[in-house]
Amino acid sequence: MGDSKKVLIIDDEGDLLEMVTMRLNKAGHEVETALDGKQGLEKVSSFKPNVILLDVNMPELNGWQVCQALKENPETANISVVILTATRDLKQAKEVKADRVVLKPFNFDEILGVIDQS
Repeated sequence: MGDSKKVLIIDDEGDLLEMVTMRLNKAGHEVETALDGKQGLEKVSSFKPNVILLDVNMPELNGWQVCQALKENPETANISVVILTATRDLKQAKEVKADRVVLKPFNFDEILGVIDQS
């Protein structure tokens, strides 16, 4: 297992947030969550995550908008952003400069691997 990371999960699915948070805590990572893109961007400045797991379809701001905002800001551009999506829209992920794309439904070990590599 890699070093402990600060992980922010931005997803509007409460069950997924709960499950992934529990598993990441168990793996030794510090986790914060947000239920929409606007709340997620607000938490970035206070929590200062190493990695963001970001859903695409959310209220307020969608994942594409959040990723683009993060990557355009010099203070947050180096945060590793992992897009979680059920669609294979890799072109859009590239346009917003996402670091990785993980397709839903995902295997939890895949998420751990991505975080450890970030």
